[in-house]
Amino acid sequence: MLSHMLDVHSFSVPLLHRCTNVDGLLDYLGRKVNGLMCIVCNEKTRSYETLEAVRAHMDASQHQRLDLSPEYQEFFTGVLADLDKTETPKHTGEQLIVADSKKTVFRRDQEGLFQRIRETDVTQEKRKAITQAHTDAQALIKRERFELMEPMLKLQQKELKESRRAMQQWDMVQGIKRNKLHPKGYDGEGEVN
Repeated sequence: MLSHMLDVHSFSVPLLHRCTNVDGLLDYLGRKVNGLMCIVCNEKTRSYETLEAVRAHMDASQHQRLDLSPEYQEFFTGVLADLDKTETPKHTGEQLIVADSKKTVFRRDQEGLFQRIRETDVTQEKRKAITQAHTDAQALIKRERFELMEPMLKLQQKELKESRRAMQQWDMVQGIKRNKLHPKGYDGEGEVN
């Protein structure tokens, strides 16, 4: 069952060597997911109405993982709240290899929050200029296309009006012929003369 979870869902149990009841843990997680609850968000995803919706959320949010917390204490030996202090992952240069996992995390040089690299003002202005030039080019193409098609559209509208007018005249002539051909005549009020 654990190999299925790894192969199909990319899910592995962290600290597998400290897990005392793998089947019980997987059953518990299965009950959570079948109860329409994400195993990472917990109560926040109660709004999902189907199992497919929960699975789609977990796949899109990359929540196919287990964040160890005291909730899972009964399945592991030791205190889960103190895992950061007791477990020391192996470092190999710039990489951090997590035990019992195929995942590799790259190590940061400084401690603290990771700050996303922001683009400089010059780069931002260049990007905006390129975007604006693209938008202007698209607007110009659209305008030119409309100017080229405008005479053709007007001609088509004129032909359509003429066609409708001819059809109405033909219908009128046919109606008059039908009334004249009626053996007893027709006064238009629904009564036969």
